[in-house]
Order: sequence, then structure tokens, then C-alpha cells
Amino acid sequence: MNVLKLSFLSFFLLVGTSVFSQSSPFRFGVNAGVNMSDAMIGTADTNGSSFRFGYQIGLTVDYAISQKFNILSGVYFITKGSKIEDLDYTSYLCGIPDFTHKFEQQYLQLPLYGAYKFNLSDDFNVRFGIGPYFAYGIGGKSKKTLNGSVWVDGTSEREYKTFGKSEDSWYNEELKRFDFGLGALVNLEYKKFNLNISYDQGLLDIARSTGYEYRNYSLTFSIGYKY
Repeated sequence: MNVLKLSFLSFFLLVGTSVFSQSSPFRFGVNAGVNMSDAMIGTADTNGSSFRFGYQIGLTVDYAISQKFNILSGVYFITKGSKIEDLDYTSYLCGIPDFTHKFEQQYLQLPLYGAYKFNLSDDFNVRFGIGPYFAYGIGGKSKKTLNGSVWVDGTSEREYKTFGKSEDSWYNEELKRFDFGLGALVNLEYKKFNLNISYDQGLLDIARSTGYEYRNYSLTFSIGYKY
């Protein structure tokens, strides 16, 4: 985790040295918004998953390679998750129960979009971007609820950390911390204000358990301000 923080800090220190130049190709800003996230679950023993609402907030940096082509990046704190019904979990001694599993995931995420810019007027432009994202899980809890049944201790609900090893080896369906995927962005900019619509699709299976696969995807709506 310390290595990740150092990497993000070094990134902004390097590009930040150009802020004092009036001819700098860099622009910095802030961004906040809401998202709808879900997961692609690779198992036939589930009735599907449903969207969960989350949010994001972050610092942005743009680099103008030319008047028409930009690199858009930044560091975001973003929440994701999913709600799954009837996921097959074969470790139960009494068979496969009917249950609901809610994943809550908190990430530090760094997107890297290559974007083409269309100038619609002197003050208004639109950019279309595409590129990879890199994310690292830093928190979140997952909850599993048995429907119409109980575990041997008489309880019907378990809550544990989403990332990292569980204290109870019976409930080890945590997710891997590192995630990687592709994203697409539409950025509408008026003077220093901007509106963003983005979609992320995870390419990695981040499930620790071998009984299923888990790939993130999310749709985000956000607003920002650039200095």
C-alpha cells in the first residue's frame, strides 16, 4: 500500500513542476460524481446480480499533446459493488443454501484516456476518450445473508472484509485487491467546468475463490472544475 501511495505522489510531483509555467500543457482539476456498478459473475449457479449505487471523488490532470489530442488522467477514490442471489458455495456441509451476497468495494483508481477534442465554440468543446484503468482495493465490507436458513451458530448473516484474508476460513470469498480494465469517456467542457460520462469494464477475474469469477463494470456520471 505504501508503494502505491508513493507512486501516486511521485506522479503528481513530476507533472506538478510544470504548473508554474504559463505555457504548460498540463491542466489540473477536481471531480466528483455518482456511479452504478455491478459485476460479471462467471457461474451458472446464480440468479444474476444487480446494480449498486456508489460515488467517486478525485483529482484530475490533463496533458495536451496537441490542440486536438489530450491525455486525461488523475487519481480517484471510487466505490463499486454488486448484489448477488443464490451464488453456488459448495463448502457448506449441509448443501448449497439460498443466500444473498452483497459486495462493497473501495478503490484508488487511476484512468489513462487518450482523448480527441472537438471545438464547438470558443468556450465549449467535447472530448471522446478511451484507455485503460488501474485500481487498487483499499477497503469495503461484504455481507452474506442466508434466506430461510441459519449457520451452525444460529446466525443467518456474516460480514467480513472485501479485500484480504478473512479471519474465518469458512467465509473466504474475498476479492483480489488489484483490478485492471478498459474505459471510455465523453467529456463536455464549458470554460473551466465539465460534465463527464464514463464506462469501465474490468478485464481481470478478481475472485479469490475458484468456485466463481468476478469482473467489475460501472457507469459513472460526474462533474468537475479545472484550474
